[in-house]
Amino acid sequence: MAKRFISTDLFREDWFLELDIEVRLFFIYAITNCDHAGILKANVRAFNALNGTQVGKDTILEQINAEKQRIEKISDTTWFITDFIRFQYGETLNPANRAHASVIKRLEQQSIDYGAIKPLGSPLLGVKDKDKEKDKDNISISIPDLKDVNERFRSVATSAGYDPSQLKCDAMAERFFEYYESQGWRKANGMPIHKWQPLVSTWFSKEKSNFKGTSKTTRSWD
Repeated sequence: MAKRFISTDLFREDWFLELDIEVRLFFIYAITNCDHAGILKANVRAFNALNGTQVGKDTILEQINAEKQRIEKISDTTWFITDFIRFQYGETLNPANRAHASVIKRLEQQSIDYGAIKPLGSPLLGVKDKDKEKDKDNISISIPDLKDVNERFRSVATSAGYDPSQLKCDAMAERFFEYYESQGWRKANGMPIHKWQPLVSTWFSKEKSNFKGTSKTTRSWD
């Protein structure tokens, strides 16, 4: 489950209070349902069905963008929340940070012009800025790749006496990786993860309970 920052002043903002109630609800829905780059699948029909509303795409865009462009329409089914990156990640994105690099990749995949959020500060670091920030990010946050996570899950399972394949450790590793990748490799309290390996053990302990019929393997040293 991905977690997002949201402003505690949102319901004190004039622009937000001027929205119709249905549009306010959609804006919160957009923040919590977009991907980690602020890109939203604009399925308004599903939104209306879930919430018992009858609001249209044109009304949503017209009201939310009345004062300034807060949602950019990339296509009829894809929208981009222009303030999302700056609010969630800060003034800049560092390509040396894996979580930031993933955001940059998503923007490029959707051909989103970085200039769309330049009024709030360019999301990309210049070459000099990138070099300055690289060491700080690498020190503060420990970021593995999926292969490392997969190997760690298999090691934990084997050490606990289980068959990694029987417990579907590959799928566990993928869920773990996608979750913390979406969090920018930070804990729920926003603090950076210095060591991700212990989190694997905790995750494994919780997920193995889903395999109640799975027995431990017999090992020669037992």
